[in-house]
Formats: sequence, structure tokens, C-alpha cells
Amino acid sequence: MSYAGVPKVAVLMSTYNGEKFLKEQIESILNQRNVEIKIYIRDDGSTDGTKTILQNYVNHENIIIEYGSNVGVGKSFMSLVYKNVMADYFAFSDQDDIWMEDKLISAIQKIGLSSKPVLYVGNQILTDGYGNEIGVRWEKPIDLSYHQVLCNNRMTGCTMVWNESFQKLVGDKDRRVSEEFITRHIHDVWFGLVSTVAGNVIFDRKPYIMYRQHDNNVAGAYEQGWKKNWKKRIKRWMLVKKLGGTISSKALEVCNRYPEYISGSKAELMLYCNYRNNLKSKLELIRNEKVSAYMKGSYMVFLMKVILNLL
Repeated sequence: MSYAGVPKVAVLMSTYNGEKFLKEQIESILNQRNVEIKIYIRDDGSTDGTKTILQNYVNHENIIIEYGSNVGVGKSFMSLVYKNVMADYFAFSDQDDIWMEDKLISAIQKIGLSSKPVLYVGNQILTDGYGNEIGVRWEKPIDLSYHQVLCNNRMTGCTMVWNESFQKLVGDKDRRVSEEFITRHIHDVWFGLVSTVAGNVIFDRKPYIMYRQHDNNVAGAYEQGWKKNWKKRIKRWMLVKKLGGTISSKALEVCNRYPEYISGSKAELMLYCNYRNNLKSKLELIRNEKVSAYMKGSYMVFLMKVILNLL
């Protein structure tokens, strides 16, 4: 892949009831240095003043806005991914952060002109709802293995930038992620899985984004109180009971969409896929120390989840 002159970047943003911080975020994207920006915004059925704010940008030459019904953050973002957009690079954006002016060009320089599919993920400066710095999210490099994405994803969608080759890989009509998956796990988990299994992923320890933590975050670095924490846990367990384990469902999805990449060291993915119906796979999974090391909780909890088909 190559481009002449200033790289063209398509920024994909889904909005939902984001009136409080939206304008500041849009302006920080438009202020990016050394790139040609086009922002594609899909409003996911906002009921506050978000649409009024967006209306102020409706005639902006670098912003394209569409309004839709409330389908949820994952589906909303993926509908933007599947649009026929021409660009050298692509990026996700949340509605409530602030980007430093060299966020995109720094990511592009890391990705380079590789013809291979590459996903860049970055660190974040955590702030409160008033913009006061709390700290850096990741003090050390994060694990970029598919095991980590399956068990405890640490790749954050709002930092993601990818090249045209990765866009073709993840946007392929024959490889589109199922609605069930994207409802359960949202878009950044899927991008993380595809990058670790079928592409390449880069992590940048230096943060270029002010990542707000506030009560209306769709996803955040910290849980917002014990009530929300337990509500999320109960909801997850209800989904596990209804649809099967979250880890195995992630593995099955990526194996079904990208089967030709599942070989060598990645063949361990099949253990997650097959353990429910294959005793040999179940035993191999139990004995695999690398797999159990990624799981939250004790080994006994991991063992019971495998035995009871809850992984």
C-alpha cells in the first residue's frame, strides 16, 4: 500500500446521548496535524441534545452524518466499518474523549506503509469528567496475544487506527462478524481478535488520547460502583447460560471467519471451540498451563468452568 502526499484518514464515530463532551471531541479530531480528515458519524438514536450539536456540523466538508435507530454501540460502529469508504487509514473515535493533535499521525508512522493488515492500539491518559488527569492506563506494554483478547481484552477501540489492508480483511462481506457476537462483545474485541489471529497488531505505550471516566461511559477503565458491577456480572452470567461461554464463543467466531489462519501456535484456538463436545480437547484445555494462566480467578474456578462448559 502507498499514498502520495498527506495520508487520508476516515474517522468512524458512533454517538449516543453525548451532548456533554461531543463538540470538544469533534474539534480535537478536526485539529489533527499532517493528515486529511473525514469524520463519519452515526448517531445511535440519541434522545438528548446530541443531534442538535451534530446539526451544527451538517454542512462541514469533512464530516458526514447519518441518524439511525438505537442498535447498540457495537452494531453502530460496525455499520460504519462496512461502508464503502476510501481512505489510507481508518480510526475509531468515542464521543467523549480529547485527542492530542498528533494522535493520528503518530499511529500512522508506527503502522508505516506495510502491505500487510496492521492494527495500531494505544495507551490512554485517564481523566475524570472534568478533564483532570487520573493517570496513565497502562504502565507496562500490554499482552497482544489472542489468549489475552479472548480472556480479558485490553485493546481499547477509541485508540485503534488501522491500514487499508486491515480494513479489507475485517470488512470482507464473507467474513463479517455475527450480530450475536457484536452484541455481546462489541467492536473492539472483534478487531483485537482479527488482528491477533489474521493480521498484525502494534501497541504504543505513549498516550495520545485523554480518556474520560464518567457515569455515562459505555465502556471504561474502571467500574462505576458496586451496583453497576454486579448488574454487569449478572447480565454476563445470563448470557453464558443462554448462549454458551463467552471465551469459547469468541474463539468459535474467529475460527469460523478466518479458518485458513488457524494453524501452528494458533491451533490452540480449537481447544476453546471444541472442549464442550470433545473430551480430548477438554482434557488438553485443563492441562494447558498457558491457557489457565490467562483466566481470571483461581485454577479451581477455571477447572469448574471447563468441566461445566461455562468457559
